[in-house]
Amino acid sequence: MILPRWFIPHKSSKQCAHHLSYRDVRRAALLNIPLSSATLDAVLARTRDTDTIMRKLVYSAILVQHCFVSDGSAMGLVHPRVLTIAQRELIIRNGLGDREPAVRQAAAVLLSKWVDVARGDVKNEESKTAKDDVLALLSLFDLTESTVAEDALLSVLDKRHDISDHVEFEGMFDYGISVGGANWYIIDAYWANLTPERVFFARVFVDHCIANKAAEKLDASLPVVTALAYHIQAAYNAYQEDLEVAEQERVIRGELTEEEEEARIDKEFVIGEMLKVAVNLDYADEIGRRKMFQLVRDMISQEALPESLVARCLDVLRILSPNERDLIRVVVEVVHELRDVSDEEEALVSRTPLGSYFIPIITLPSLEGARR
Repeated sequence: MILPRWFIPHKSSKQCAHHLSYRDVRRAALLNIPLSSATLDAVLARTRDTDTIMRKLVYSAILVQHCFVSDGSAMGLVHPRVLTIAQRELIIRNGLGDREPAVRQAAAVLLSKWVDVARGDVKNEESKTAKDDVLALLSLFDLTESTVAEDALLSVLDKRHDISDHVEFEGMFDYGISVGGANWYIIDAYWANLTPERVFFARVFVDHCIANKAAEKLDASLPVVTALAYHIQAAYNAYQEDLEVAEQERVIRGELTEEEEEARIDKEFVIGEMLKVAVNLDYADEIGRRKMFQLVRDMISQEALPESLVARCLDVLRILSPNERDLIRVVVEVVHELRDVSDEEEALVSRTPLGSYFIPIITLPSLEGARR
């Protein structure tokens, strides 16, 4: 066949598939072009081709078939761990967002393949489960800046029933006696050790169950109100402590490092995802409802609350408030509290002589009161 000779890697070979106007010729070129770092971008650009079959072939004949090298001994050029974040998001966004069902199906098959290979060389570890495969795939996406990961996970849960039917977020309660009396101790390995990937998986799975009216799965996956309130409280208190440490470090050595800034963003993301889960909890338990209400009320009353979490807290308060009037009353109270604190600080600064001008350091109260 002549076509393979046309696509010896050089500058024109990367552009040839784009400029060929005949569909059959473009398809033959796609199937015969040598896949390399020089031609990869041109191949991925065909996910937006005008021909439906061409777009489908990119997923079914190229991306699925070349995850590993021909002998299976190493990861291939289009393995999800080899691709960049931008390339992965381009592939998933174009595939799942395609107007043709055949292309969307091919993209879903590719995602199913990615789940199986996402852990790369450590796939055969005996202690790992399908849930670990999904978490490994999520770690390859930017969860905080894009919705592509959510679309990808929803597609996996829809197509891979062997995963969605067996998802469990481990957790149980044990009853014990402490000095202060009887207490429920939370033994909850999953929710007590949250990462952005773990909490994102749980939140999207809850949304998936609600969308598909899978009540039994939803009841099995949701934590009880008191337990989730405890985890939100613990995560937010830890976040506050990290902010205080970061402020001290900033005074000593200037701006935070990129790693420290990413860690802060990750902590905010985890708290925000737990608040999204809280919106879907069953608040028939009055004790749990009061604890969650007081916790979120205390959080939104603090100036240290990040702007990204304000809307999440208001969503929870909206669910917990019996009517819109009570919600407005709570919000007005919070605004007055924050404004009064600001006015007192401003008055204190205005009365301070210029020679001894200082900025007072306000230590925000911990949410320990919410635990009671």
